Amino acid sequence: MAGKKTLSKEDRENSSVNYIHLTERFMMRRDPRCWILYDTYMGQPSSKGVIKEQTRLSYHANFRQIMYTVLNRLAGDCKSVPELITLYQGAEDILTKQLEEKIRPLVMLENQTDDE
Repeated sequence: MAGKKTLSKEDRENSSVNYIHLTERFMMRRDPRCWILYDTYMGQPSSKGVIKEQTRLSYHANFRQIMYTVLNRLAGDCKSVPELITLYQGAEDILTKQLEEKIRPLVMLENQTDDE
C-alpha cells in the first residue's frame, strides 16, 4: 500500500513528528499502527517542463520490512553487478543492527507512555 504525497524539506524539518533520517532520500517514522517510509525523489517533468520533488509513502508492519524496501529501491539505482554486490554485502545486518539500537529506546519509551 503506497501513495504519493508532496512533503517539502521545510515541512519535514519543521514538523513536530519525530522522523528518523536514513539517507538524504529516505526517512521513516513510527505511527501508532505501523512504520511509514518516506522516499523522496525528483518527479517527471510536467507539460511545462517543471520537475518537482515528490515523496512516496509506504507502510510497513515492522522495521525489517522497511530495510528490505530501502535496499530494493537503492538496488534499482545500481549500474553494475559489483555495485549491486557492494550494496547487499552485509547491508541488511549492518543497517538493522545500528538502527534497532537507536530505535529500541524510542519504542520502549512510546510503549511506556501508552501504558500510562
